[in-house]
Formats: sequence, structure tokens, C-alpha cells
Amino acid sequence: QVAAYRRWRDGHSPLHRELFGGDLRREWLDGALASALALPDVGQQRDAIRALAQHEGAGVYTLPLLSPDFCRLLSEEVANFAAQGYSSPLPNSMNDYGVVLEALGLDGLAEQIREKLLGPLVQALYTDE
Repeated sequence: QVAAYRRWRDGHSPLHRELFGGDLRREWLDGALASALALPDVGQQRDAIRALAQHEGAGVYTLPLLSPDFCRLLSEEVANFAAQGYSSPLPNSMNDYGVVLEALGLDGLAEQIREKLLGPLVQALYTDE
């Protein structure tokens, strides 16, 4: 996998270079979620995230996360990766489809998604007050 990544990194010309900067831009998030995450008070942020989330069942929530533009950019970049003959390992053994962002060289973006998006969501939805 490391050799495949190096071939990809060294020979790849990204379609959307902005994805490779390691930043999760505010405009790439759903607008309401971006506003909730920008709140300076942790309690207000938690309440705003909870208000956006729809409780579907025990431990299951749905809420808008990413903007349509970001989804398009990422989808096009993944398609570009595949069109050049590269493949990614599957995210886990329970999925037949998917891509590991790090395999595309999007390590920084994946880290920002975990820290700036998923971290606050977990704190708001899965921890007691």
C-alpha cells in the first residue's frame, strides 16, 4: 500500500488541490452545522448540535454534515483516483464500497474531519451533560 500511495502521490495531478491543503473549510460543511460548530461556548455548541440532530433510535442520529459542493469535489477526486487505475483499501471488512481518504493523500483533511467535525459531534451526542 505504501508503494501504491507513493506512485499516486508522485504521479497524481489532483483535480481539486484545495482538498489536499489539510484544512476543513467552513463552506464545506452544512451551513447550520458550521454555525453550531463556530459557537464559542461548548454548552451552546452542544445544544445547537443536538437541535440539528434527529434521534433515529438507540444511539443513532442523523443530521446534515457536508455541503453539496464538498461532496461533489470529493466524489470527483475519488473518481479521478480510480480512473487512473489506483485503488484504496476498503474502510473496514463490513463494507464492500468506500475509500480510505489517506490512500488518496488526503491525510490532513481526514484528520481535520475527525478532530473538527466528528469530535464535537461525539461530544454533543454521546456524552452526558
